[in-house]
Amino acid sequence: MELSIKRHGITITETSGGLEVEQNGRSYLAREWTLSRQVYGLIRDAIGKGFICLWTDKNPQKSRQDASYICFSRSHKDPWELKLNKEGHKKSFGESTVTLITVNKIYKEALKTEGICLHNERQSGGSHEIELKPLHFNKALDVIAQQPHPGHFPL
Repeated sequence: MELSIKRHGITITETSGGLEVEQNGRSYLAREWTLSRQVYGLIRDAIGKGFICLWTDKNPQKSRQDASYICFSRSHKDPWELKLNKEGHKKSFGESTVTLITVNKIYKEALKTEGICLHNERQSGGSHEIELKPLHFNKALDVIAQQPHPGHFPL
C-alpha cells in the first residue's frame, strides 16, 4: 500500500519493516508501522490541516535511517508538533492501531483552554510530551494550526 501526496513531495510506502516515509529527497523508515485505514486517515487529516512536513531538521536525526514514529510539523526547520509515536501504537492482526497521539508540550495550555482532554503527560528523553486520544485529533489539529509554530517560542 502507498500514500502519495505529490503537491508536498510525500510518498509513504508500506514495507515489511514498516513505513518508508519519503519527502523532498529525505527518507526514513517508521519501524513496525503499517498504513492501516486509521493511520492513512490520521496522516491525511494532519496534512490537510497544514502539517505538511513529515521530518524536521532534528527529527528523525539525519544520522538515523529509521524511527519509531511519524512526525508532523508545518516547517522542516522548526521542531515537530505532533507525532504518531511508538507509545501510542499497537499492532493487531498485522495492522497498526493508534491509541494515543503525542503533541509538543508547547500546545498544552491552548489545548486545555479549548477543552481538549489530554490523556497523559510524560517525559521522553529531554522533553516533556503530552498525549491525546485519536478522538480529539482533528479538534487538536484545528487548535494547534491557529498557534504560532513552536520554533517561534523559547523551548
